[in-house]
Amino acid sequence: MTGDAGHLSVAQLRREGVDVLFSLNGGHIAPIYDACLDAGVRIVDVRHEDAAVHMAHAYSRLSERTGVACVTAGPGVTNTVTALATAHAAASPLLLLGGKAPVKQFDLGALQDVDQIAILRPVTKAAWTVLEGARAAEYVNAAIRLAHAPPPGPVYVELPTDVLREPGAPAGAEARTLPPARLAGRPGPDPDLLARAAALVEGAARPVIVAGSGVGWAGAHADLRAFAERIQAPVLTTSLGRGALPAGHPLNLAAARSFLLGGADLVVVVATRFNYVLGYGRPPRLPEAARPQQLSTGCPQRRKELWKGLAEGFFRLVPERIHLRQVRLARRLPALAQLLLDVVKAIGEAPQRAAQSFLGMDLHPAAKVRGCEEQVAQLVLDLRAVP
Repeated sequence: MTGDAGHLSVAQLRREGVDVLFSLNGGHIAPIYDACLDAGVRIVDVRHEDAAVHMAHAYSRLSERTGVACVTAGPGVTNTVTALATAHAAASPLLLLGGKAPVKQFDLGALQDVDQIAILRPVTKAAWTVLEGARAAEYVNAAIRLAHAPPPGPVYVELPTDVLREPGAPAGAEARTLPPARLAGRPGPDPDLLARAAALVEGAARPVIVAGSGVGWAGAHADLRAFAERIQAPVLTTSLGRGALPAGHPLNLAAARSFLLGGADLVVVVATRFNYVLGYGRPPRLPEAARPQQLSTGCPQRRKELWKGLAEGFFRLVPERIHLRQVRLARRLPALAQLLLDVVKAIGEAPQRAAQSFLGMDLHPAAKVRGCEEQVAQLVLDLRAVP
């Protein structure tokens, strides 16, 4: 492997675990393509640069790895603005590598030379130009670190063509790479704040959980499910948080979103923002009596390790008395099953089968009573209201 900055950049990508590059070819980035072929990095060719960044965004979200796109200078870079803005708004980490006219031709009217940094800075966490080939790996490493740091988002790094061809590592590109940027630490949440949150949950009669995409970034699906089941609270998910709780789960009551939020006295917002989806956390979307509590870190999603620490602390620091409260709730199940029976009879379903399923706790009424989500949601709220 040669030691130019193009190979040095790709060698750093490989060390970061990157094995696929989404791209549309152009002369300014030819050295990166050469390095990818040498390093075994798969190049996914697209027909528009915007698609390359959208693909990198989706790749990051679905794989929990770093999605990387690479485009040529000028129109190649400017074509990515919409996709970068989307990733930035969704707080999704990705890296965009861009070509650039040679440094020696800056401000001389070089081919496809525009102020790419100024254009992309508003839709990225950072936009940098590499001016020294030997530092190419350093920039790639720093960009990936920043992309995953809270709040996560896209980072842009451009490499002028003459810099890409600079000998950056005479001894071989691998010798100049840096340790992977992803951190492994999981700082825990504040115990006092967690205790206060647990007390609010214990004292709430009608809590509702709203889960965002941070659950997926953390791999905290099981923790969320256990928490919701323990306190018997309905779960609503944002559009990007779908899948945080299985669609068929008894507490997944997305169809009754407005009804549930309108009657909640506590809204636990997990890893998402109080944006337009939640009416900015204000009435009329949330009632005056509701007490919104945000399990977050000041951003819509955290990188996996940081959010996982919060999730583990919050979901597991639930007082034992909540478990005891479930025992008290179980005593009311026969009466609630009869209420369900009345609802099912009213809509002409099979009442005996539905009531038996509910009594046995092996199937939630929502699975039987289709088209009456609000009635089922009311049953869940009644469960929570039992003293």
